[in-house]
Amino acid sequence: MPILNGFEATQRIRHLEATKLPKTDRLAHLLNGGRIPIFAVSASLVERQRGELEQIGIDGWFLKPIDFGRLYTILRGITDPVQRSRDEYRVGGSWEIGGWLLRPLPPPQSMPAVTRLADLGDEDLPEAETVIACGHALRASDF
Repeated sequence: MPILNGFEATQRIRHLEATKLPKTDRLAHLLNGGRIPIFAVSASLVERQRGELEQIGIDGWFLKPIDFGRLYTILRGITDPVQRSRDEYRVGGSWEIGGWLLRPLPPPQSMPAVTRLADLGDEDLPEAETVIACGHALRASDF
């Protein structure tokens, strides 16, 4: 990227979150420890970079070419803690399918019971249009 690479941009976002952004009670905010979920998207990330990704504040990763069905499933973890736990990185798992890096989540009783993203599409047929609809719903919702 011409001005910042993804790692530098992530570090700046994390700094802004820590110093300037107000805390909210939005579900996505609660589920992500008060952080904006940031995913690395690359054709060349390797598993040994996991520690570096976690250290700079990246929450998950996708490898190119993007499988839109998998993208939809992983992004559901923004508001669905059960789905998120299914997609967390595990040693010995498949790095190539992407997922969430391990992050502690708040206890379930502190989270609202609403899971909107999980209800937006047909899990069996997630297409690019479904992913786009999810993005629009997030942007228009109170998350």
